[in-house]
Amino acid sequence: MTNFAKFFSSDDDSSCAKIKASPSATKETAGALVATHFHLRNGSPSPTNVAQFPPFLEEPPCLRLDDSTPTSLLMTKGHARPERDTCPKCGLKISFDLSINSRHHACCMKRLCNGCNLEACLQGINDTCPSCGKSMPDTDASCLAMLREHAESGDAAAIGYIGVKCSFGALGLRKNALDAIEWWSIAAELGDADSQYELGRVYYYGDGVKQDKARAIRYWQKAAMQGQSDARHGLGLAELERCDHDLAVQHWMISAKMGYEKSLHTIKYIFLKGHATKAQYAEALLGYQDALEEMKSPWRVKAKAFYES
Repeated sequence: MTNFAKFFSSDDDSSCAKIKASPSATKETAGALVATHFHLRNGSPSPTNVAQFPPFLEEPPCLRLDDSTPTSLLMTKGHARPERDTCPKCGLKISFDLSINSRHHACCMKRLCNGCNLEACLQGINDTCPSCGKSMPDTDASCLAMLREHAESGDAAAIGYIGVKCSFGALGLRKNALDAIEWWSIAAELGDADSQYELGRVYYYGDGVKQDKARAIRYWQKAAMQGQSDARHGLGLAELERCDHDLAVQHWMISAKMGYEKSLHTIKYIFLKGHATKAQYAEALLGYQDALEEMKSPWRVKAKAFYES
């Protein structure tokens, strides 16, 4: 069994120094780890073989986490959603929930909104990606092969996406929480905010791992400062559990203004309980409505009606 822990441990002066050296060195190292994980008996990226392959770590690697993040820094960074939440065709941010309002394309690792996907479909573009023009995968095996190619090049989003598929047991991959954590850990080390959120989620709730809320919060902090809305909302819930209503509302104000509906509803609930002001709720509501308005397009309206019919 290959030991990858040394690439993520601050105690290793050789491998860890290399992975810290530069972003390119980190991507190269991560790509090598991915390639090793995909080393199959017959050299084929068959989902069946992947499902039979054992996890590549007995213990999940640990992202190097700071002991603490200053609240002032945490509250001043991450007010804008990441670029990957933007549809590359229409240039608009994708409405939450992304998995419902968009489609992920493994060929180019781009996420297109339902409006642009519907427009392409009605134009007869069905077999090629509307974003990159490549042929779209039509089987689990071909989709996994594309993800593998991106992952082996050190694409953090692809590595994290494989983790998501492991967590659900999709694309022929076995459903295994530790496998998912291993993929997310590599992607998180490369700075992937979605993977950092997922790691925070599993550690906060003890989903497949020993519960460690302090560690979870540090993952969420890293993700939230990159504009990851789920992580920002999670930080608000963590502060609510600590009975710090003021700080909780500050977190939810940020994500609500990104168009994150859960945060808006939570602020309303807290307001009705007397732990937030009317002005705070009004500000959150206005920011939320502005965000929704900026995400509207004629094709998205058509897509919503089409998929709900």
